[in-house]
Amino acid sequence: MLQRIQSVYLLLAAIASGIFFFTPISNIEINNNFFIIKASGVYFQDGDSFVFDSPLLALSSVLLFHVFLSLLTMFQFKKRNLQITLCNLNLVLLFAGMALVFFYGGNLPEKAIDSNVSTITYSFGGLIPLFSIAMIFLAKRSINKDDKLVRSADRLR
Repeated sequence: MLQRIQSVYLLLAAIASGIFFFTPISNIEINNNFFIIKASGVYFQDGDSFVFDSPLLALSSVLLFHVFLSLLTMFQFKKRNLQITLCNLNLVLLFAGMALVFFYGGNLPEKAIDSNVSTITYSFGGLIPLFSIAMIFLAKRSINKDDKLVRSADRLR
């Protein structure tokens, strides 16, 4: 049932993570060379455009698995215990993703390790997973509330 509030929360978490995939986490300037770090990878500025430099496979895979798991959880509405378990797994994935964001956000690209002068500018894009964590937590709380309601109705029969 897609009209339930937990389905809306799970859909919002998946959409936010989709937006996060294309949003810059940090910008690094090294000797007038610009690098942008996104969840999809590291981009190098070549003239006026940004060129894909290297992928961030760990962060990308955690993020894509989170989106898949959120959508799967949304359609398991008849199995509330499985939904709660999937929400817990989703929260663990998001916390791992946040750790990877902080790890990769300040990491200098391999090409620029021997350079001395660097400026790292963090953007608000790195905080988008916090919104997803909040949405998954609210979805889990709503699923628990539905489960308690169904169990109390079963007692009355």
